[in-house]
Amino acid sequence: GGGLYLTNPLPSSKLVNVTLASNVGSLGGGGMYVANGAIDLTNVTFANNQSAANAGGGIASFNSSVGLRNVLLANFNDDCYFLSPVGTPVNESNLSTDATCSFGPARDNVTSPRLVLTDNGGPTQTILFDADSPTVDAGTLTGCPPTDQRGAPRPFGASCEVGATEFGAVVPTTTTLPSACRNRSKMIFRSSGRIPTPVSSTLTQTPP
Repeated sequence: GGGLYLTNPLPSSKLVNVTLASNVGSLGGGGMYVANGAIDLTNVTFANNQSAANAGGGIASFNSSVGLRNVLLANFNDDCYFLSPVGTPVNESNLSTDATCSFGPARDNVTSPRLVLTDNGGPTQTILFDADSPTVDAGTLTGCPPTDQRGAPRPFGASCEVGATEFGAVVPTTTTLPSACRNRSKMIFRSSGRIPTPVSSTLTQTPP
């Protein structure tokens, strides 16, 4: 587990809006390794991870249930390696750049989108996809979180994206007037789309 190593996770364990990128697993699971448990992943991006043992560059699991929804796997070697899988976990609207995850026609062997980990707004670095990426509007609305990893609203288009970020969505921002003006007025704007909308305004006066 280069990025994440889980043993005996609780059945309620979840990953939502997470990017696991450029990790190396010495054995299996460059992005994530899970054993003897269950975990559900929603809108997660696995990118440019690799397993030194060629056993799941993205995800490797043993005796576990791994649910996947709106998950992108685009890694240097096998995206998935499921050994002794348990149960029938969710497998919905995922994409892989090879066929090791068995997502099915039009979901396996997709063209890899541009995978650049950088600051795209929000508290963490993310991978933001281009307009022609196979991830755009390729996810399901069922179970899709209301925002992406950056805090931008979902969905932006006809459906949610596959992966941790939403193409075209704008990250909410907060703007405060310069300190010289703060003793007289303060205006805060929050942008949840393309046009900033004032959400609160206060005016105070300082006695002469």
